[in-house]
Amino acid sequence: MTRYTGVGSDGEQLIHPAVAAPLNALMSALREVGSCIDDESMKRAFVASAYRPSSKREGEHYLGALETTIKQNPNIFSGLKFPKRLENMATSSLGTYGSQKHKEFVAALAKESGWGQHLAQELADITEGYKAPRGGSAHHSGLAVDINFPYPISATKAQWHGIHRERNQQALRSAAGVWLGKFASDHGFASYNTGKEIWHQEWLNWKDSSANPEQGHTPTVPKPTEEKPVAPKQQGPKATVPGEKKPVSLDIEAKAQGITTPKSTGQKVTVSIAISYGKNAHAKDVTAYSRKVLEDILRAAGLKSATISSTSRDATDQARVMFDNLEKYGVAAQKKLYMAAGREVIDAYDKAKKEGKSEQEIKAAMKAKIEEIGPTKVSRHASNPNKLNVFDVGPSSIADPAAFEHAVEAEGRVSKFLKPPKDPGYHLEIPQQ
Repeated sequence: MTRYTGVGSDGEQLIHPAVAAPLNALMSALREVGSCIDDESMKRAFVASAYRPSSKREGEHYLGALETTIKQNPNIFSGLKFPKRLENMATSSLGTYGSQKHKEFVAALAKESGWGQHLAQELADITEGYKAPRGGSAHHSGLAVDINFPYPISATKAQWHGIHRERNQQALRSAAGVWLGKFASDHGFASYNTGKEIWHQEWLNWKDSSANPEQGHTPTVPKPTEEKPVAPKQQGPKATVPGEKKPVSLDIEAKAQGITTPKSTGQKVTVSIAISYGKNAHAKDVTAYSRKVLEDILRAAGLKSATISSTSRDATDQARVMFDNLEKYGVAAQKKLYMAAGREVIDAYDKAKKEGKSEQEIKAAMKAKIEEIGPTKVSRHASNPNKLNVFDVGPSSIADPAAFEHAVEAEGRVSKFLKPPKDPGYHLEIPQQ
């Protein structure tokens, strides 16, 4: 590993030598556009975390992430605490999510009082979206970085996201977040999930570089004088000081189109949008607020139309959808899509299928399992649309998939976004105001 000294360096972060030039190009472009539009979130962005060894500290961070998941989801883990006697196991080198050691950890948690397999797997599934177990993080490769930047919270104050998961929505709506969502891929970088950590960027072009283990290069790690904290020393600008400009609040709808090039005008263009509905979708299940969000996304992507293919579902509808997808894509592929509750329904399908039951009997068995578990635990499509509006957009109705995906990922009003091949359709979840 080598110390990163390019644009946006804090002088402390280690990276794989192969990523030095691409990272410098990414940070240079980010800051250059920030200077052009005078936005503080972009001008102040810096690399706050990069290479992290598979150390005890990484295990402690994973344990902390598990505890944070429990705390932030009282509706799921009500009254539960992470068992103290499993803390050593949680901080050990479990490897990647789903590895044998990680499965053994989940199984051990399932045996603890009050937990069970369903809740233990749910805890692992949710946490996996924010923090990898020790030994399974992309940061161990030196090819992933976390970019810290501030976002405005008032006309005179800003706050740094500080790599805190609860601040991602604000970070995503800042100019730096919008730009990273739309243009990081131009420099070979991408976030594993912009809806969870827009600041986490992984370099994807490693196969043709010295970072590929098959090339026979193993970078060494300089001996640090002391272990540095991940959190940056500077936690963000306070109220404006003499000679310093106020942080600029970038309106996502008015300016997102103006950051593609320094010469762009940023003018908003009104485009007529046509939204249609498939045979299994109902217009009444899409709120006016959600329709406006989708229209804004389509305009940002330069698109004029889209078809909503699926909306709210009861147990019968959910069983039908899952049955059709299982028949088309298979059990293994669908189990990757659903969490623990959904996998139980898939198991009901698999069992009935192997018993030679008819289509209607299989769907009846799936429906019964959905009702037993609770529809909202199986799929967000069963949520109350006036609180959380969930719908799918048909991929075949989108003329420019890449532009649409970029626009959704940059839209802060969308709390969750799934896309093919992980999901058969474009799955959007929009909390209602």
